[in-house]
Amino acid sequence: MQTLKMADYQRIVQEKKFVTKVSPEVTASGQVIYGNNNTNTTVYGESPEYLDIKQWTIEEGECFTEEDIKKSAKVAVVGKTIVTELFGENVDPIGKTIRFKSIPMRIIGVLKSKGYNSWGMDQDNVMIAPYSTVMKRIAAQTWFTSINCSAITEELSDAAIEELTQILRDNHKLKGDADNSADGGVVKEAIEKDLTLKVKNMLLVVDGKIVPESEIDKYYSSPEKIGSITVIKDMAKLKALYGNAANGKQGAIEITMKK
Repeated sequence: MQTLKMADYQRIVQEKKFVTKVSPEVTASGQVIYGNNNTNTTVYGESPEYLDIKQWTIEEGECFTEEDIKKSAKVAVVGKTIVTELFGENVDPIGKTIRFKSIPMRIIGVLKSKGYNSWGMDQDNVMIAPYSTVMKRIAAQTWFTSINCSAITEELSDAAIEELTQILRDNHKLKGDADNSADGGVVKEAIEKDLTLKVKNMLLVVDGKIVPESEIDKYYSSPEKIGSITVIKDMAKLKALYGNAANGKQGAIEITMKK
């Protein structure tokens, strides 16, 4: 999937009325190293607003800034599992330089632990860095895997969905009755109201839990309760996140419900 570009992100930021937070995303999976210690993880290239969208809290240090994005700064915020695996217990990692795929990354923040989700995924095994850094220095690509958004309020979720759909359709010149997937799936299934028709062969994950097909309708029948939606079609990322559960799937729809 190579159709979500900088122009899409910029237009959403410039024209949004019902969306409050926006973060383009590009990811890479691999080994992170410090000295003789290493572990496998996924680095998420994001904007600073990603932490609010996904309800992450910085426990130590700070998040990267828009200036870091402009400079493609080699800095990262890491989860507690990364800290433990690379440094052990009771060690302050702030300011230390680790390597991801040979690229040096300075740790500037540590995320508050979320622990394991309901089906056993370690949510603290994560790195978050400026999207420009991951895009240029690590993944060496010019497109985004997805664009994460959240609505201003629960009541405006429908309006936000319609707004995002129209912006992306306009940007990719999809007219009239053209299917939203006509441009390589650029207008993501997850920002349409008729999601139940497009979820086939997609892994549905709600608040970190894989949801059976028999339960799909109850989530999409109340779109006002949805806080954020992310569509993953990068198969390497899908396999890294969900393992065998990803077998036979064309992607995943991740939903975070309003609290």
